[in-house]
Amino acid sequence: MRSNALRFWSLLLVGILALVGLGLLMAFLGREPGASRPIATTPEPTPVSTSDLADPIVAHVNGQPIRRSAWSQAHLLDQVMNRIAGQPPPTADETLQRLINEALLLEAFPPPREPQREEIEAQITALENAWGVDDDTVSAALKDAQLTRTAFEQAITHLIQVQESLEALQAQGHAATTWLETQRASAEILLTEDTQASAAQLPIVQPPAQTQSTPPETPVNTPPPSPSPAPPTVATAVSPTDPAPAPQTPALLEIAPDFSLPQAGSDNSFNLATQLSTGPVVLIFFQRCG
Repeated sequence: MRSNALRFWSLLLVGILALVGLGLLMAFLGREPGASRPIATTPEPTPVSTSDLADPIVAHVNGQPIRRSAWSQAHLLDQVMNRIAGQPPPTADETLQRLINEALLLEAFPPPREPQREEIEAQITALENAWGVDDDTVSAALKDAQLTRTAFEQAITHLIQVQESLEALQAQGHAATTWLETQRASAEILLTEDTQASAAQLPIVQPPAQTQSTPPETPVNTPPPSPSPAPPTVATAVSPTDPAPAPQTPALLEIAPDFSLPQAGSDNSFNLATQLSTGPVVLIFFQRCG
């Protein structure tokens, strides 16, 4: 336990000296020591005011209230800053534990002054450089979470004050981890009945949707069109009243059939094939009378 505390303390000191140690600072303040006594819930109901109905109290730290609106905004900012930094965001309970630890630290070591505008801008610039993003990226992330730039600057102002209170604690020779565990063990930390219900209602920042790249279309070889089938033959029924089709005339023969005829006044005969072999033949037929 002692070695872990020294290791965490050295990391925290390096972060503060680098002026971009808000991540380490928030990690330190967000831890819940296991040796501290359990956090009690409110033992008896108290009169509820109109403001409590609109913005219920979720925890008391030595009598100082932590309201749901402060918890909700801190949780949203935790999600935004951790996503920009590429770190997993804390749970709602881890954010609430950080607010409790900050309340203990600021109560014991009140900040001596309000940070100047130049300090706030310098801290924001240092964070953006550490995250490797520009101001437009941060503004877009805040807008996606429905947070204003003013809310972000107020959170940075608050963290600068917490950082100065932690430096005051160090200046008095306290070991930060041991001191925080001692304070949590002796402080009056009460969670109200609205804590669990409020945790379920805290908004969650959804990561930006990633645009899926459309793979290039693979050219498709279109097969040649298949030949259209011949239209089916439709048989037409012929009714008995329809006229019968005319008989087709047989085709004429191109060559006359061969024949032989006796020649008048001689014993010879005329053969068509023999005469055609010598040239064209003109036949003249006479009808004999009597």
